[in-house]
Amino acid sequence: MTIAEGNTDHKVDASVVLGVNKVSREYVLRTTLDHFNVWRAKHSVNPMLVIYLYDNPFPSKQAFEIDDEIWVFEVDSTKPQDLSIAVRISMYYYNAQASDLFGDIYVKNLNAEGENKMEMQALVRANKHLYKGVSQAIQQAATLLGIHGAINLWIFSNKVNEKIPHKELVKSLKSANAETVTSDFETKRIYHVHVGSNDGDSQMRNITHLH
Repeated sequence: MTIAEGNTDHKVDASVVLGVNKVSREYVLRTTLDHFNVWRAKHSVNPMLVIYLYDNPFPSKQAFEIDDEIWVFEVDSTKPQDLSIAVRISMYYYNAQASDLFGDIYVKNLNAEGENKMEMQALVRANKHLYKGVSQAIQQAATLLGIHGAINLWIFSNKVNEKIPHKELVKSLKSANAETVTSDFETKRIYHVHVGSNDGDSQMRNITHLH
């Protein structure tokens, strides 16, 4: 599962894990905070690439098939119920178990809404609060879904990311009762990813790390 997706051309790579080049994912669920119409306009998405899923068992959320993957819209990743509904929608379409979709969760450079209006110290605090909220919501959603055992939250973020430096990221995750927090920058492994602002106005290719 991925959260806070933006442009389809720059979607999160959900096949990367620490210490391994790639893993195969039979099912991928992608979610975004935006309403579908807002998202489509923001990222100039070709409507021919999108298939609306009419028999959605949870019509409170819009679901589409894009590039053979399920995308669910208006998913606030700080709300356990939103995460749970998105997973249940994908379970229905993929005929999969909750753990197949929710065992590994990916996010790339998560930032608080209104980031461009904040001073940097305030943004760091807001992002720490956001990561903590997302981590807690994941734990609560797992309970709603009946999932037991470890869940991996994979985070792409440069260790010197000024919007949430590595030390502050670790503090945030541990404050949400993360069992362990491991990063790959000690091995000097880096990733080149596209990142964009929440409003979709700016995009760039960045070097990042995986945690």
